[in-house]
Amino acid sequence: MITQYGRFEQTYGVVPQAVYPESLHSSLSGPLNSLLKTKLREHSLILRRLHASLPSTMSEDDITSVLRAKKEELMQEIYTVMSATLGTPPRPDRKFTWEYYETGEGGSGRVKVWEGTPREFYARFTGTKYKVGPNFQASMHS
Repeated sequence: MITQYGRFEQTYGVVPQAVYPESLHSSLSGPLNSLLKTKLREHSLILRRLHASLPSTMSEDDITSVLRAKKEELMQEIYTVMSATLGTPPRPDRKFTWEYYETGEGGSGRVKVWEGTPREFYARFTGTKYKVGPNFQASMHS
């Protein structure tokens, strides 16, 4: 079973912390979480009010199109907040270079270099070893 987070990883990939380091806001995320919760509630009210204000003569497809367009506009605001506080996320198709020390059993301690995209990194280093299980999603909501 692939959880929603697992699909996220497969779609966008992951990167090592050295490529996308922690920020103050990611380490102390309480205020950011509160802001996002408030904005998402505000956005849901905006969408509900917009839906209620649309003429009943509109087709279901037209209503859906109007609401989706507004949702995209509102999600851009969320992306702006997230990018301003956490930094712009790495693109899933843009290559990066990662330098690391080879350690562990049989490791020599020498510097190794890997180059690829976040998707390739996920597939190479985490995809098979650390699959997200069904309990992961439940723990995110607690």
